[in-house]
Amino acid sequence: MRFVTTTLATVMAFTGLNASSAASDTARAATRVQSTVLVPIAVPAVATASATIVTAKAAKKRTPKRYIAMRFAKTQKGDPYRWGGTGPSSWDCSGLVQAAYRKAGIKLPRTVASMLGSGKLTRVSKSKARWGDLVFYGNYHVELFSSKTYKFGARKSGTRVGYTRYYGAPRFYRVKGAH
Repeated sequence: MRFVTTTLATVMAFTGLNASSAASDTARAATRVQSTVLVPIAVPAVATASATIVTAKAAKKRTPKRYIAMRFAKTQKGDPYRWGGTGPSSWDCSGLVQAAYRKAGIKLPRTVASMLGSGKLTRVSKSKARWGDLVFYGNYHVELFSSKTYKFGARKSGTRVGYTRYYGAPRFYRVKGAH
């Protein structure tokens, strides 16, 4: 994040106020600076204090791609599982994960085995897994990590996309470039 530091006197000069202005003028100066730099700023009432101005570009934080993928997947909640399903109204496990990450701008292979062999994943422990990471069961099933207790995805025939508890011995992976 980039910061531009300046004194109150500089802010007041920038806005056309003098140092002897009343406190209400200082408040108006803050409002003018906010609309100019597009970022809220706290201006001290004392002329010797300094204020920090943050540019609008620096203030905007990037959303991790795994969050974008997870949010997309959650919009599919309740859709039925269908073997080979790639959406938009029914999914299998890898079809949902692939579509979710595609929405986030990351291309993953179509099947579980090819995802694992793609070189696009980094294995992490369950304690290091984060929202939107991948949960694999062998070379046959994948879902999205939601919490230490639940995963999210399309589980098996006869079920709907949603949250389920962990079972067996899952492996956890982070998609490279998704943090």
